[in-house]
Amino acid sequence: MIKSQPGSGNRPNKNSPPSGASSHSDTEIESVKGQQQDLRGILSSVLTGEVIPRVYRANLAKDAGKARVDQNTVNAFTKVVLRGSFDDCMDFVNLSLEHGISIRDMCRGLFPSTARHLGELWDDDRLSFAEVTIGLGRLHNAVHEVSTTDTSLATPGARHNIIFASALGDQHAFGVLLVSKVFEMEGWLVAGGPDLHTGDELAALVCESWFDIVGLSASSEDLALSLRPEIKRLHVASLNPDVFIMVGGAGFSGDAHIAEKIGADVYAADADEAILKARHLLSLRESRTSH
Repeated sequence: MIKSQPGSGNRPNKNSPPSGASSHSDTEIESVKGQQQDLRGILSSVLTGEVIPRVYRANLAKDAGKARVDQNTVNAFTKVVLRGSFDDCMDFVNLSLEHGISIRDMCRGLFPSTARHLGELWDDDRLSFAEVTIGLGRLHNAVHEVSTTDTSLATPGARHNIIFASALGDQHAFGVLLVSKVFEMEGWLVAGGPDLHTGDELAALVCESWFDIVGLSASSEDLALSLRPEIKRLHVASLNPDVFIMVGGAGFSGDAHIAEKIGADVYAADADEAILKARHLLSLRESRTSH
């Protein structure tokens, strides 16, 4: 059983936008409306970018294990995430494990599907910004709790190394966390993650250690385009002279050519596609070296 750690992780503040007085000037009303639009814009970026990676795709239902994570399970977990405590969330996770839903099913199905459902409820104006923020925070903590407790995520003798980072200034890292865990479950040695961003630290890490692939994420088009000089820098700094750069996130979804423009080797829309394309990149390298 996974035991929750009260007070562990970065819990979101349960704050909602302050309500105003009973009467306002036109300027004050327009200011409040502007703030609400800003919040919607930020949350839209979160929900369509890193927070809601398209991990739970339709074809995954063919897998018997993933099929157990159905919409009823997602709906039930969403209610717990929104209305219960973090301990309640972990109770749900433990009960799911007892009923045969694996950690793999959760990271590839339950967690991202619940995040996506939160986005749909917010889109329909059935949830407030504060409620969705709290729910996403509990999801983030649940992923951390599961991944740090379950030793089966680490596969001995993993052959390939990958490091994940977000674009500098990007605050939407839930998707990076989930993709990292999926790669671990697939037998990769994973470094970096939601707390690592492009810049000096990432450049130093790829200079000091061998990585087959560097995975970069961006939740907006501007952030995606900002990765171009960083990718050049990584190629220069990398201990592996044949390192591959893989990118993902909502910043690339609006223009299929952005990845090519910034010098990335490949773009992946979700974790499962990232696994497939990572394997393809490694097979290309092996075929080159064998000739």
